[in-house]
Amino acid sequence: MVQLDHFYIVAIGQSAGGLPALKELLESLSNSDHASFVLIAHLPIGSNSRLDVLLQSSTSLRVQWIRQGDSPQANCLHLLPPGYEVTLEGGKFHLQLREQDDRINRSIDHFFISLARDVKHRAIGVILSGTGSDGLQGVQEIENHGGLVLVQHPITAQFKGMPAEVVSKDHPDFVASPEGIGKALSCHLQIPPYMPAEGS
Repeated sequence: MVQLDHFYIVAIGQSAGGLPALKELLESLSNSDHASFVLIAHLPIGSNSRLDVLLQSSTSLRVQWIRQGDSPQANCLHLLPPGYEVTLEGGKFHLQLREQDDRINRSIDHFFISLARDVKHRAIGVILSGTGSDGLQGVQEIENHGGLVLVQHPITAQFKGMPAEVVSKDHPDFVASPEGIGKALSCHLQIPPYMPAEGS
């Protein structure tokens, strides 16, 4: 069993138009070694989503909904359930219900920020198609803790808002099509994250 400290956690944020981009990314991902994947998608509160079924046909990763207290698993794609926000604290997922009248969804920022603080340089943030600016603060926090940020090129996005915000207001490490992001991740994930020297 791979220890949590020995793999990256790839957090993917998407909203409107993100599903085709995500499928393209997953289909071009040839190497998922040394990584766990967490999808933070803007899903309507109360929806009966079949996102797990839709995605399983596009990836060899094990696809499952996040449950309270679970830990990220290698070679697994964890999905945020509709109506919830999630953070990572002490290597475990913590779910919290979103308010019914919560009109601005910041679930990507909330998870990305907690991820950066929890795993630091092992955090990888990916922003795909979507409206608004959710994710901008999160990727900045990932960068501040030594993590990696990859963004869908706005030209290739069905909805440019989220990726354009990051490209214009931040300094992502990589900007490309979803296929290009998948290939870049495959290269990066060939080597496990470095481990700080004991006592450092």
